[in-house]
Amino acid sequence: MKPKLSSKTSVIISLCFATALMSCLKNRNSAFAQTPEVADTLDAEMLWESYVLDVKKNGSHLQPQCEPVLKKHSPTVPYQGAIVLYHGFTPCPQQYFELAEIMNKEGFDVYLPLNPGHGRMWNNANQDDISQLPTFERSHDYDALGLRMNKIMEELPGVKMIGGLSMGAAIAVVAAAQAKEGTYSRMLLLSPYFSGADFKGRAMYGIFKNTLGNPILSPALAPLRNQFVGWGKGCQVRERNGGRAGICDFLVTHGMAIESIGERALNASRKLKIPTQMVRVAEDKAANSGDMHKAIKNIAAATHGQAWDAVYPVSAKVNHSLLSRYDSPDENKYWISPLLEKSRFFLTTGHGFEIE
Repeated sequence: MKPKLSSKTSVIISLCFATALMSCLKNRNSAFAQTPEVADTLDAEMLWESYVLDVKKNGSHLQPQCEPVLKKHSPTVPYQGAIVLYHGFTPCPQQYFELAEIMNKEGFDVYLPLNPGHGRMWNNANQDDISQLPTFERSHDYDALGLRMNKIMEELPGVKMIGGLSMGAAIAVVAAAQAKEGTYSRMLLLSPYFSGADFKGRAMYGIFKNTLGNPILSPALAPLRNQFVGWGKGCQVRERNGGRAGICDFLVTHGMAIESIGERALNASRKLKIPTQMVRVAEDKAANSGDMHKAIKNIAAATHGQAWDAVYPVSAKVNHSLLSRYDSPDENKYWISPLLEKSRFFLTTGHGFEIE
């Protein structure tokens, strides 16, 4: 027969157990406190893994260089913080692999999400799958990606930064404007796309926007909305043979979605209070240079001058893709290595730069 314990004895034992448990938890928390990056990045990485699983399970074959990837900081250097970088329209996270490696060596984790509907091909067909690419009516899918990444970045310790190339820069601006105040310390905008350089495209967007929901005019535009555009054989053959990942095909409605996110980004630039480095080319053939100038002026006003505009002159023959080595891979992209170093300098120090 087991001896019965008095109620007084039971209370004493319970108190002792509780004290021991609290001591254990205290020691455990103290151990984590010694390495905050281990404890404090855990929730963010779980959110990231959930996002990656959603991307991989949703749709057709995903090209390897297009998979969303978290590139962790080098184990030989202390953790400093994190940066999220959004790629442009039709390419993939591949655009940032070189910059990510550089920032990893500086102690930063680099989050490279995949833009909605990008990077997919039909199995065994070598044909782009654009069935999930955001249309004009679904352009807010890009905003949703930014909001999801914001939740991840808000969980992280250290210096947190955001950036993007072309349409990816528009996603970054909209996301930064919607993030909790103080989330991001710096922002890098590369050839930001606020609207197209071609007047015809901007005029077409105006028509789409003003007829959206009209029971007569909106259906009448359906043939134009679904008209095939794409980048052509140069992308399908030359660039893919040169190692470019991503898609080459798209419709007019997909292009109008870019105009839509770009317009929201230009409006959002008026309230951004984040030190920003913009890099662009004069007389950009893809994006509207005038809107880029407006945006950096907006940010400069909101940040009391903490906005820098680095512009490559026409004579430099630098193209819109900037850090993207695989867009037009047969070009001599002499500017990439110096620009990578300048970008590293801004992201690690917060000091802006110009193009000499």
